[in-house]
Amino acid sequence: MSEANESSSHDADSKQSFLVNFLSNWKNASQVTNTTRIALFIVVGFFFITTYATMTYPDQIYQMAMASANKCSRLFEPGSLKWNYSDGTFIWKPRNCALRYRSINESVACMKELTRTTHEAPYILFIGDSRARQLREGLILALTGQDYDAVANRQARVDPAFHKALNNYAEVGTYFETAASHLRFQWASFLDHGKGSLSQLIRKLTEAEFKPSLVVVGLGAWQIRQYYYVNTTHKDGAKEYGEQFGKLLPLLQKLATFTNVIWLPQAAVHEQLLDDKHDMFTSKIMMMYNKKVRDQLELARSSKGTPTITYWQSAWEASLKINDGLDGVHYGYNTKHILIQMLVDWMCRPVSRNLEHVHDLQSSRSSDYCCY
Repeated sequence: MSEANESSSHDADSKQSFLVNFLSNWKNASQVTNTTRIALFIVVGFFFITTYATMTYPDQIYQMAMASANKCSRLFEPGSLKWNYSDGTFIWKPRNCALRYRSINESVACMKELTRTTHEAPYILFIGDSRARQLREGLILALTGQDYDAVANRQARVDPAFHKALNNYAEVGTYFETAASHLRFQWASFLDHGKGSLSQLIRKLTEAEFKPSLVVVGLGAWQIRQYYYVNTTHKDGAKEYGEQFGKLLPLLQKLATFTNVIWLPQAAVHEQLLDDKHDMFTSKIMMMYNKKVRDQLELARSSKGTPTITYWQSAWEASLKINDGLDGVHYGYNTKHILIQMLVDWMCRPVSRNLEHVHDLQSSRSSDYCCY
């Protein structure tokens, strides 16, 4: 037993001993009025409550909180794709828990509750190439119902003026008042040995007064294509990619002391659909590059005191198993929807959830969810 627990136990024993003596002496009193009986009940109740809280709170509540946080992280770990027979859709099933699917109203309510409890509007930043930008578009869709991603949905109506405003690289992105959220995308196509524009952006974010609530970073496709054009083997290209990520990692770790950082791996591709500009890609090559990042993050995770950067393994798996992209290289509508639901579920973990609609595979019990 720890010193803190021994102290708590000793305090509880002292309180119980005092209460027993108090009641024994009170029994011998010749007259007890109604007022004194009420006072006695208050005293007894106080002793029982404080004794129980002292004995149970420090360890049990802490363990419950840690278990909840660890369970929530399963959203980013391997999972499986299930078919929901009730409405004919795919749903993602994390290992040993359930992803909570939210309607637009529920997602907006979550963001507003986060704003109320933290006194700052959520500020979500996506850094990378067009696939990272798709996630920004997916979050806009989840919070407003407006779809600006024609790459995933040919029915999407893209207002050129509004889309240009979205990509103006404002310091805190575009503020969506109805969702009480700042959403921003910053283009980055290459790792830069810790010296270029990407690294400068990470340093600037670390020093900014208004820091993002969440940063999602993912890039590599353009770098893979460049290696192909200069006749660099995939083995050598992946090695250099890993070395460049190693230079970026300390900057990401420093940022992770202030905000949540997620690394988005390169998505799987549908090779039969690729055009001439992308026919050098295969899912096997993407895996090779992803492994260089994952191995370094796992090693860093094992070091005590090192800020954690989440590797989004389930994003890779969902892209591989659903594989519904229209052009073979970008996320399809269903894949993107599932990834955004993962992000929203994870972001909403600190706040209460009063849902109007629960899209669950087997059970609607709250304890079944990853983020409960």
